[in-house]
Amino acid sequence: MLKRCLWGMMVFVIPVLGVCSLNAPWQKIALLTYVGMSFLSFIQFGLDKRKALKGGARVSEKTLYLTALVGGWPGAWLGRMIFRHKTTKQPFVKIFYAIVALHQSAWCIWLYQADLTSLKLLLNSALNVVGVYV
Repeated sequence: MLKRCLWGMMVFVIPVLGVCSLNAPWQKIALLTYVGMSFLSFIQFGLDKRKALKGGARVSEKTLYLTALVGGWPGAWLGRMIFRHKTTKQPFVKIFYAIVALHQSAWCIWLYQADLTSLKLLLNSALNVVGVYV
């Protein structure tokens, strides 16, 4: 479990760096999208797990995929781990990991092409606060 949690935290690094590298208006839009959709996705996984245990109308997998695709994958990742829901079901896991890989790839491409001056300044400021001078 610890290994999965550490791997999960590493997956969040690239999008965080990507959001930090955006210009002001886009940064807010990306951050709000990720936070809002992640919250929604997390709630959906919790509700679906509850309904799976107690019976009733379930949240469709298409809905879970869609919220993950439009930015809710961090919340889905956390929801899967915390609620232990849809962690082994195939093909859900493969499709979910493909969505995560798509987001990772998009941010990697963005970071590769972006002017990272503002990100470098932010990282230097953070390192200076903790006493590491670059």
